[in-house]
Amino acid sequence: MKKIGIITIFKANNYGAELQAFALQRKLQLMGHDVELIDYPFYKHKSHRRSRLSAPIFDIGRMNRVKETVFPAWQHIIGLRHRRALLTRAARMDDFHKKYTCLSERTYCTLDALVASPPDCNVYMVGSDQVWNPRMYTSIAPYFLDFAPAGKRRVAYAPSFGVSSLPASVQDYYAKQLNTFDALSVREQQGSTIIRELTGRQVEQVLDPTLLLDAKMWSTVARAPESSEPYVLVYELMSSSTALAVARRVAKRLKIPRVLRVCGTQHSRREEGIEDIRDAGPAEFVGLFSHAAFVITNSFHGTAFAINYQIPFY
Repeated sequence: MKKIGIITIFKANNYGAELQAFALQRKLQLMGHDVELIDYPFYKHKSHRRSRLSAPIFDIGRMNRVKETVFPAWQHIIGLRHRRALLTRAARMDDFHKKYTCLSERTYCTLDALVASPPDCNVYMVGSDQVWNPRMYTSIAPYFLDFAPAGKRRVAYAPSFGVSSLPASVQDYYAKQLNTFDALSVREQQGSTIIRELTGRQVEQVLDPTLLLDAKMWSTVARAPESSEPYVLVYELMSSSTALAVARRVAKRLKIPRVLRVCGTQHSRREEGIEDIRDAGPAEFVGLFSHAAFVITNSFHGTAFAINYQIPFY
């Protein structure tokens, strides 16, 4: 049986990233393939070690550099108020993969290690999430499978560029890298347009991995809420007063007693009448969606899980 090695964004302390990584692997396993997730932690994970090789390939701009250095420090300070809950969340993120994801035998804490001794696979696959975002504050070369040995098949499933267009300064690099793939697909239509303009290749738009598994399959990894009392669920990537206002109106109109908010950011302020959940891992996250009466979200993956469980959403 041929072995597939997947590299993607995971161990990023982000619900969407962790769950799409799991979902792609699980779907391929259900199709009968031998699959492992290459354990290359995202550059923001505590186990990742920076090196000269993993430095950003492109200049991400002064403001983005400031954001990448100042914002994490600010998040840490703000998060001290919820330190215990956030530590629990981080531990649950890692535990989820230990329990449900088949990881490579080796954890590649540096890009140097991955390039020097990649896992032995027949097919190397990248996807999904914003693996091809030129604004990432790390080298995106591994997400173009540049570590894969010559002669091995290279496949991309549902990667995202994270931008609507690429700066002229990076287009030659992207064109060269994209032409090394044996098979390409993308998550967004705009990504298909970018690749066609750079390479002339027609690329299919496909589903995000989280939409490849049905509710029954997701429920095998979900952890249900302790209370059976109905609730409106809010999931924000960025804090939104509008989202909370809509959630309150929906709860009042439907006579739902509780509004729960899964905090996607550490700096979500406490709001009257809103129950914040800061310690959820991926299993708890899925469980909250599976039992929600209504979902309010400004997140792509929040929308995806509302669709998976056929929960009305806004």
